[in-house]
Amino acid sequence: MAGISIKLTREDTDTLARSLEIKHRTSSFSTPSFAVSPSQIDGVVVTERDLRGLIEVPIILRPDALKRMRQDEALQRRFEQRINRKIRRIPADQLVVITPLFEGSYSEDSEIRTYGTYAADLVANPRAGVVATPAFHLSNEKFIVGFTREFLEAIAAHGVHVALTIPPFISRETLEKLIELYMSFANENERYLTNLLCVDYNGSNPISRYTLHNFILRFARAIEAETGEPVAILGLNVKYSKLALKYDELPARDLASYFVQLDAYAANHKRIPIPGEVIEKSKREKKFEERLKILSRNFYAYVSLPRALSEHALSTREKEQLQKLLEDAEEPHGRNLPKRIRSFNAKLIISEALTLQQSLKEGAWGPFESSRNYLESKKSLKEDAESIKRINKLTEQFKPKSDKLDSFF
Repeated sequence: MAGISIKLTREDTDTLARSLEIKHRTSSFSTPSFAVSPSQIDGVVVTERDLRGLIEVPIILRPDALKRMRQDEALQRRFEQRINRKIRRIPADQLVVITPLFEGSYSEDSEIRTYGTYAADLVANPRAGVVATPAFHLSNEKFIVGFTREFLEAIAAHGVHVALTIPPFISRETLEKLIELYMSFANENERYLTNLLCVDYNGSNPISRYTLHNFILRFARAIEAETGEPVAILGLNVKYSKLALKYDELPARDLASYFVQLDAYAANHKRIPIPGEVIEKSKREKKFEERLKILSRNFYAYVSLPRALSEHALSTREKEQLQKLLEDAEEPHGRNLPKRIRSFNAKLIISEALTLQQSLKEGAWGPFESSRNYLESKKSLKEDAESIKRINKLTEQFKPKSDKLDSFF
């Protein structure tokens, strides 16, 4: 099999939600899906039994660290061993997607050539099913295309399959250059995939980043019209909101993004800058437990821990699991609890994705007439008129349309 193959299983009639079957060299899985990271598989909250076919292995790269590793073989070996340990823990039937995140920039052409090549050599792990081109953070826009070109040229020697990552907050001119660069490689080598597109939402989500996602859907539609195969969209660095500290309840726009054709997504790994005064105010006004957010599938919201335990935000079983997690936490007010909460939320996302898979495949939404009714039954989304408005707008725009790749640029 060349890379991965994708088949449309079912398309929702009322929204852009859909179910895809994604086959790779060892197995297959269905979407909507959540890309669990190895750090979330703690063996306590999230176990191997919870996995549903897709694993994201994020790798953070920084200019100073790359320079030190290139000069010190022992440092490079330790770096590679850390990556190998993460991947060895993953069952063989999971599709492993390595997602490099480069933080920083180079200014000299010689550095871009050297370290673009070196970054590809470091992350091209043979156990991975797919290696994405780097996402970028705190990077000079002028550096991105050149670094990606060197990365793409170097990774060809490793025989791995590659997927394009669309970075956020770059000009349309640079974005189009990046796409044209990648497509030039894809036209020459089938290992450069055109049926999987990674998108960096930069600690946000497709609904909040409406303009970016609009572009992504148009680009994906153009490729689909050209190739005749669905393009799976994998969101990277997805989060429900950047304002988590500020509010007791926020809409789960990450979950709702499944209904605007986000086929799968992975959690945020970027350090989101939060003003110091916001942090201090939160510490003064909110207890530690109130700052922790729990996903409510009932409300399609992230609510504070006390509210999750006291209201009807969770099912009886979910509440029992959360209470047990709190009892078992070694340090209720230390580092252990936030990590367990992240794993708990990941497990809830996996469960909701599985529910959506079944509903899409069967074309039935339980007591609800349609997917739209299902969404509008969720308390937090019902109160978030902007989310519903954007979901409806994207649905109206993209349901009937398809463009050729030639007309995209």
